[in-house]
Amino acid sequence: MSSFGNMLEKPLVPVADSGKGFRELPFRFTDPETFTPPWWMSGAHAQTIFPFFLRSPQDPEGTEQHLVELADGDFVVLHDDCPERWATGERVVLLVHGLGGSHQSAYAVRMAKKLVSKGVRSIRMDMRGCGAGLELARGVFHAARYPDLIEVSRFIADLCVDSPLTICGYSLGGNLLLKMLAATPTVVPFNVDSAIAVGPPIDLEACCRHLQSGFSRHYDRFFVRRLWREFCKRRWNVAGGDLIDVSSRPTTLEEFDELVTAPLAGFDSAAAYYADASAGNDLRQIAIPTAILTSVDDPIVPGHIFHSLSTGDNVQLFATDRGGHLGFRSISQTYHWLDRQVLNWVRQLQNCRGLPS
Repeated sequence: MSSFGNMLEKPLVPVADSGKGFRELPFRFTDPETFTPPWWMSGAHAQTIFPFFLRSPQDPEGTEQHLVELADGDFVVLHDDCPERWATGERVVLLVHGLGGSHQSAYAVRMAKKLVSKGVRSIRMDMRGCGAGLELARGVFHAARYPDLIEVSRFIADLCVDSPLTICGYSLGGNLLLKMLAATPTVVPFNVDSAIAVGPPIDLEACCRHLQSGFSRHYDRFFVRRLWREFCKRRWNVAGGDLIDVSSRPTTLEEFDELVTAPLAGFDSAAAYYADASAGNDLRQIAIPTAILTSVDDPIVPGHIFHSLSTGDNVQLFATDRGGHLGFRSISQTYHWLDRQVLNWVRQLQNCRGLPS
């Protein structure tokens, strides 16, 4: 662990019981095992880029889709993988993808399959206009869309009656998750009792500026080209898309957010959007056990944004010295170190709730 990935000395503070009995027990995430990358993949860029050259895992068998209608009439799609031995009242894990991702992102599919193999029901969410929901939403996915996550959590509460819910968000999905928990602690659905955020860009402006320097500019170009291509493809189906000037293509993610994301999300500028949607300043408001896992050498979400983080008693920060962005490929036989840590945490939550591990 890095020097600033310190553990909180105080025990987690339980929030008020909702009557469903999901939150009556305090819970503390344990320190992950030491991460050791293989010598040939020890660098941040190797950890980040190498997975793109691997074959994507196939979806678990028997995945069921659910359409969730949002308050404004848009739809998002959930991909439900339920083990045969799962029973009503047992834990559910909701997986939330990052920028440019979907339910088919390798980390989400891989995690879903491993959860199912352990008897844990997993649900992968496609954010607005992403994955299977590409043509089902007039709105676009952005970092301030946390009300969507609230509505999906409520849908899962009705679908999986009496089941506690852990939400695991990756990258921008992680920031979205933290923002939901921090901005609306009194209206977080009763079934949400724990959260895990992996590589969350909790300071969006700092991350965008970081992407404009050094080798990280290649990631910046990758994101903006992909986002611009996807926006132009569905521009006429996006509310307000016809008002966006497409005569000049943005060259950085910050330019894309200034031209497209901010106006479509109702902000005057990219700076205003970043200030409102970044979760970093609000973490002390989080009222449920939450783990943040990041890497100091992350080339997309720079480690320095976590240096002086004020988390409060319910949030624990874990930072490895190496691992890249959502990489964490290990020297051990299990290889996917990140998946193993999430599984270990979920197993602890199951034990805390008296569920089978």
